[in-house]
Amino acid sequence: MRSLALCLLAAGCGVTSGEPFLLETTDCAVVNNFMTNGIATAWNDCRVYWSGSSRNILTVAITTPGSTGSFTAPAQTWIVASVHVPAGNLQGDLMTTPHSTGALPDVVAEDRIALSLSIGSCSNLGAIPQTVSTMADVGNASASFSFSLSGTCDGGQGPTTYSGGFIISASAQDGAMTNGDPDAVVTTP
Repeated sequence: MRSLALCLLAAGCGVTSGEPFLLETTDCAVVNNFMTNGIATAWNDCRVYWSGSSRNILTVAITTPGSTGSFTAPAQTWIVASVHVPAGNLQGDLMTTPHSTGALPDVVAEDRIALSLSIGSCSNLGAIPQTVSTMADVGNASASFSFSLSGTCDGGQGPTTYSGGFIISASAQDGAMTNGDPDAVVTTP
């Protein structure tokens, strides 16, 4: 049922868009149930970049209010995740790998999620080998993405527990989309 709901949100279900596109915060909605030490987190908006069918890489930046950054130089508080989406959709458990810095990845292995997610005193959770339940769908000027994970990390100031995930739905408003530059810096509302 969950995959059907996400598929319906994407309005494209397995129809991969051939051209790259970028969807901004005005085109994007986030459901956040991710918690650290039992406390809700502040990630509330998103941006989506699709590399096009030449690479089939979907990159999502989950943002915090009033922060400034880009896909290639995200704000320190942003989460950035990239996955390979073959044939327009993906559903499975992926292993983490650290997200590249300074550039979007050219390649993401089909069994990996490139992740940059720092919480509390813990460094990037993408560098900690763990399984992340992931779903993604790319359609014409639309994308949906969800992931969830849980565990404990210790950044030297005691353990931090984390659990939950995110559901992202993005679609170009009124059919308009941008082939925008993922290097462009924006400030989130």
